[in-house]
Amino acid sequence: MTSILTIFSTPDMNTHQLFLIIEGLDDRQLFEAVIILRLTNHYDDIRIIESSQKTKEFLRNLVRTCNHRQVDYWKINDIDGSPCITQKKESLRGRNPDVPVDRILVVVKEIEGWYTAGLTNEACAALKARFDRTPDEMTKEDFIRCIPNNYISTRAFMQDILRHYSFDEARIRSSSFHYCMSKLGL
Repeated sequence: MTSILTIFSTPDMNTHQLFLIIEGLDDRQLFEAVIILRLTNHYDDIRIIESSQKTKEFLRNLVRTCNHRQVDYWKINDIDGSPCITQKKESLRGRNPDVPVDRILVVVKEIEGWYTAGLTNEACAALKARFDRTPDEMTKEDFIRCIPNNYISTRAFMQDILRHYSFDEARIRSSSFHYCMSKLGL
């Protein structure tokens, strides 16, 4: 298991680090393809941590170390079944009280909505995709139902979406994406 101290940059104390604590692989793909490059203007070292691949103890220690060293980080989660963002943030804080509410970003509804938000009408036509929900209403199940028959997997479809992705379109089509990108300084 990776030690907490080994994931922090130490050679140059002026290194400006950012940790993005996300849920899983689908989130990682989107962040790596769309968001990380834009953040390199603000940070020297950006680390993505998939919470689904880490223990609660690792995550707790990571957050405590970030807080102690005053290193930037964001905990980013889907709203899932929570009735509102405030309740989701409180639920997340209940599991990790070291994360301040102002360090939590909530994706409405699920990350699949952010994938669809970045598609222009032309990109949807090229992918032969038609979505019956707005990005901020999109659930994983809605997304899967809309995958064209010519795709062998959800992952393959998501990768094609990222090849056609428009950051600007996503900001227009998803208030959740727009809000979270603003909080990230983009």
